[in-house]
Amino acid sequence: NQQCQTNCQTNPAVKSGNSAKQFIIYYTSLVCGANCLYKPKIRCATDHSPAIMEHLLTGTAQLGFVLKCPPIAGIQIECIWRSRIVPVVHHSHHLAQAGKLRIADIANELVAPQYWGDVCEDLIKQIRLTRTVHGPIHAIQPASAASEMALEHGYLTFMPEMAVRRDLREGRLVKLELLDLPLWQWEVMMAWRSGKRVDASQQQVLDTIDTIRTISANRA
Repeated sequence: NQQCQTNCQTNPAVKSGNSAKQFIIYYTSLVCGANCLYKPKIRCATDHSPAIMEHLLTGTAQLGFVLKCPPIAGIQIECIWRSRIVPVVHHSHHLAQAGKLRIADIANELVAPQYWGDVCEDLIKQIRLTRTVHGPIHAIQPASAASEMALEHGYLTFMPEMAVRRDLREGRLVKLELLDLPLWQWEVMMAWRSGKRVDASQQQVLDTIDTIRTISANRA
């Protein structure tokens, strides 16, 4: 058990990513014996979604976690998480307690949405339709950069709710209620090469994802 903990804590192969770069699993081999011997042999990296798809097609990766993208022949894709895009501001922002608003009401604010896909450009266009002040509106990433703009610089940002769940729960950020904001979602997909036999380690990852989703659904 002690060796298990040491291996997990010192394993340098798992690298953290951000909203722009998703996880890619090159190979998996997990062993858990009767004596709880755990020897992690998972090599992970991050890359942009199109590059991950290419790795899957060429067989240099077994599993990938990507943002929603068009179907690709030979690749099986399954949505594993959806998070609504929400507008948030710092708790001291003058709109924090404004109640029900519309996009026109926030159009002249300092706005810096997190880029979550092409539809983010639709949001920027809607804001510009009623914006009467000069100044750019830039979509930024990753999520940490977007939340920092709200927390430290007084910006209103739009981002996946799951990315700022703790800040919302602890009161650092406040979610605004925009009545005319479409239901936009940030979708995380799991992708793997279809038509190939799933080995035991790959199946273990798939089963783990199903377990996590079940637990999350029960807590919701």
